[in-house]
Amino acid sequence: MHVNKPSRTKNSTAKRLASTLTLAEEDGKERLIHATFSLEPDIHRRLKMESARSGVPMSRMLTEWIKKHCPEEK
Repeated sequence: MHVNKPSRTKNSTAKRLASTLTLAEEDGKERLIHATFSLEPDIHRRLKMESARSGVPMSRMLTEWIKKHCPEEK
């Protein structure tokens, strides 16, 4: 597993973000990364309600949205 530590020098936000990304591999198998972020209470409630209604976990719903709206880097 490769882990990049954040730089202690002053960098742009993009450079700091890139320095904290990790290659999440263990024994050649990709593993999930736990992400923490904040949502407005109403947005969280709407996501949770749709998740319960559809039977799709919130993490899967967010993953699918990201796959659809955030192109992969080449």
